[in-house]
Amino acid sequence: MDATDPALGTSADTVVIARATGFPDSFFQDPTRWCEGGDTQRIARRCAEMTLRKLAAGGLIFSASSVAWCGALPAAGAMNDVGRITFNLLNRLGATKGEPGRENR
Repeated sequence: MDATDPALGTSADTVVIARATGFPDSFFQDPTRWCEGGDTQRIARRCAEMTLRKLAAGGLIFSASSVAWCGALPAAGAMNDVGRITFNLLNRLGATKGEPGRENR
């Protein structure tokens, strides 16, 4: 379970941009973690959420919600979904303030 949760400190201005669900019953969840809605909520929260949070000073926080992100990056000269997301994110972070957005590939 790697998801937003205001009770655990997720800021209200955090935006979920993608959500992976459908993990099998064998997917490990900490049985000691309390969920207000009990097992129903625990099962519903069996997910991973990719998030963005814009800061007032202009910064941006990105969470891939995956320890396997780097391993999923494509080899040089290739492209996949993880590569495209990373490219677009780095392109956006590299744009200077006031500069028109660079075209996503």
